[in-house]
Amino acid sequence: MKRKALVIGLASVLVLLLICVGVMACNSLSFRVGRCIKAANGSCMLLMDNSPVVLSNHTLSAHPFSDYRTGDLLLVLHDGIQETYPGGTGAYLTLRLQKGTAGDIPQTVLNALAELGWVIE
Repeated sequence: MKRKALVIGLASVLVLLLICVGVMACNSLSFRVGRCIKAANGSCMLLMDNSPVVLSNHTLSAHPFSDYRTGDLLLVLHDGIQETYPGGTGAYLTLRLQKGTAGDIPQTVLNALAELGWVIE
């Protein structure tokens, strides 16, 4: 009985992985790891290569970023990045890898966002 449950569990994981690969291939999705920057207006940004990118909610959850704090290390499945400052991208899946603090974000990035009117939590 345990063996059957294990086989079903592994098959489920394999099917999920195949679906993810298929979606990524069709929609040009990719995974990125970066630090979270939470704005006072509820927006969430991901710091990618010292450049903040605003995450748009394309998940099944109404509030996927509510549990994250500035400085948290996130894994994000996203689509293409708009070439604006700050950039923008659609987030399809987010996962916190590690808790962090605002001290994990370079002050130069926070200053640049403040100059644009962003208020960071």
